[in-house]
Amino acid sequence: MLNVGKILLLMGMEKRSKQRGTLPEGIVVGGNTPVSTNLLGWSVPRKRLISIVVGTVTGLMLIVAALVGLQQYNKRQSEKYVCSDKSGNGIASNIGAGLVYSQANVLKKTVAEIKKQTNYQKDPTCMYPIVEYYVYINDTNKARESYDVLQKIYDAKRLQRVYPNQPVKLTEIKKQIDDVAAQNKALLDSVIHIRAGLH
Repeated sequence: MLNVGKILLLMGMEKRSKQRGTLPEGIVVGGNTPVSTNLLGWSVPRKRLISIVVGTVTGLMLIVAALVGLQQYNKRQSEKYVCSDKSGNGIASNIGAGLVYSQANVLKKTVAEIKKQTNYQKDPTCMYPIVEYYVYINDTNKARESYDVLQKIYDAKRLQRVYPNQPVKLTEIKKQIDDVAAQNKALLDSVIHIRAGLH
């Protein structure tokens, strides 16, 4: 004999479930399709639920990776623009006159100021006047050391924009150093020759 109360209870549960988009626990949809219930009370096929979770996690990971990449890019850009920004403005643009050899004192102060800056060795517009300063004071050893650093970060367009009237090509800079080294050697040889003649 059927229990009328149980039948009415099941009918009521089914009606409420249809209204909220889910079925009571223990009822199978479409015959054999396994169903998972989420926090909202909606029933979603298990494979579909797994696909949604995996897609969400993957999307979040991509967003995090993009943010980290952007942060690293901005950091590298800030390291490159120490003495001048993308428009050529900054410490470097204010010392153009200092590169005129007759104003060596200005250049000396500028070099001292540049060396106080963080990451100055990553900015070619910082390293160029340093090389030129050492060339001017005939310190070819430090000039070559600075040239080696400049060579690794060389950016012709930036140097030409900031120092339009200066020899900024690497071949020109190296020739300056070599010429000074040759002059120093010739001078030293002359001194040795003179001293030898005095004995």
